Amino acid sequence: MTELERIKRVIYEKNNLELKNEWLKLCIQEIKNRGRSTDNELEEKVWNQVLNVQLSACSNPSIKFENDENGVSKPIIPKEGVLLEVVDVMDVGVSNYRLWEEIKSRIEEKKRIEQISLIQNMEARSRLMDAHQLRLNNLENSDDFDEIEEEEIENAFNKTGGNKNKDYQSNDYTEKLSKVNGLSRGMLKLLLTDGSTVLSAIELNRVSHIDVELPLGTKVFLKRLNLLPPQNILVLDNNLVVIGGKPACYSKLTLYNRLCVLLGKPVDLEPENTSENINITRDNNSTDMIGQEIVDISDIDMDFSDIEY
Repeated sequence: MTELERIKRVIYEKNNLELKNEWLKLCIQEIKNRGRSTDNELEEKVWNQVLNVQLSACSNPSIKFENDENGVSKPIIPKEGVLLEVVDVMDVGVSNYRLWEEIKSRIEEKKRIEQISLIQNMEARSRLMDAHQLRLNNLENSDDFDEIEEEEIENAFNKTGGNKNKDYQSNDYTEKLSKVNGLSRGMLKLLLTDGSTVLSAIELNRVSHIDVELPLGTKVFLKRLNLLPPQNILVLDNNLVVIGGKPACYSKLTLYNRLCVLLGKPVDLEPENTSENINITRDNNSTDMIGQEIVDISDIDMDFSDIEY
């Protein structure tokens, strides 16, 4: 068995994902060019690449379709489950404008706190320098410096004890909706792809481990299909396990930026994806292969023109 065949088999057995030979060959070659790796390290680095590129670039499709008894097409996945990629997240129970307002307020509040902290730090530094100069010039007792220093240290401690992640303060019209990370929470709808086919998935009951800020490009493992008739829409539930990943092509497609585009507003507050909501779950369907250096072996544009809906 060749090295390529071995790695391809390992990824398939652990994640039920069939990698493309050409992509895997280039990936292995690029990783080796960066230094020597043991077999296990090489497998880990390849898996990390899978998480951080689009599935359309690295793997073959894994979803098939057949007609049900009513003649309606329904998706079929392997009984072991399937690895999918999140290509869109929306909350169909909350208006786009409301979400935009809440995120905008949260971003502006964060910037305001940072600016206040910067000013306070500058003032504290100025006082410390003045006190230190007094000590050097022997114009005052050295105790003056010690007292000022202790006061500034105490103030700094009190400032850091505050809540810097202050939630957006909701207005009356949002009070009836629950909040997650300061954002109104209704009913989520996801678009998931195996790199070729896109599935719509709807949340009927609250799924606690996902939210509207789930970064696009995140890999998830679907253990079992739960379809809602008559259109055979996928129902979101605990069969969906969040794995992780952060493809570079999605870096600027944050929720805020997407809302700006939808509402025709300028994108100027959140230029890159800085979300900390990526959850990494390791179970029998995923390998412990996250946290390695990302090797960028492709420059892939986000183009779904060939995807079947």
